[in-house]
Amino acid sequence: MTAPIRIMLIDDEKVDLMLYRRLFVQWSEEVETVVFSYAFEALEYLKDETNPPVDAILLDINLPRMSGFEFLDELDFVFHKNVWPDLFVLSTSMDPRDRLRGLAHEKVRGFIEKPLTGEKLEEIIGVLAQD
Repeated sequence: MTAPIRIMLIDDEKVDLMLYRRLFVQWSEEVETVVFSYAFEALEYLKDETNPPVDAILLDINLPRMSGFEFLDELDFVFHKNVWPDLFVLSTSMDPRDRLRGLAHEKVRGFIEKPLTGEKLEEIIGVLAQD
């Protein structure tokens, strides 16, 4: 048996998180989720080396207290250019500047418009499988 894929979800929309978890379970039992409503809490998790690492992060950009873009800036201090999880921005924003800003971060692998669907999840898993 292969190790499960660990995906961190950072989104303050409770309904979206519930739908995403259901989608992951339907897609595969080998996907584990680590869920945070606040980006700063996710950063604390990532800083703690006793926590299991994550393979990917799905990050909403419109978050309270710390935006997704601020989270991306802080990640440079967490990982120090070592092994990074795959990052995907997940957003309802239709502003092309948000897309460009998200994709400008060297570690962001994709910008996905909400809602997350099975097809979009397959694309993400496909990217993870290439690593």
